[in-house]
Amino acid sequence: MSRYVVPLPNDERVVYGFDRILQYYFVDHIDAEGEPEALVGLMSGVYGSAVNALECLTRLNCSIPPDHLMSLYMDLPFQDTDGVPEPIPTPKESAQ
Repeated sequence: MSRYVVPLPNDERVVYGFDRILQYYFVDHIDAEGEPEALVGLMSGVYGSAVNALECLTRLNCSIPPDHLMSLYMDLPFQDTDGVPEPIPTPKESAQ
């Protein structure tokens, strides 16, 4: 499952992505208190199509990468741009 987070003003966030197993897009809104609301997808009342996800992201004024926008236009799963996953960040060791 791909999952991406877009920060919004006032400490709100939008989480969007594509579930490859169940074959649906999802868009969730997380308010400043951390409460999630499913807007598109399995946990919402809106079918998880590319069109519905794109309309929702547009309505929320989300800035998404051009390759994600193209994937939505073409109704394709999101692809990693370079095919290599980002390393998991680790805490920096304190200098002793």
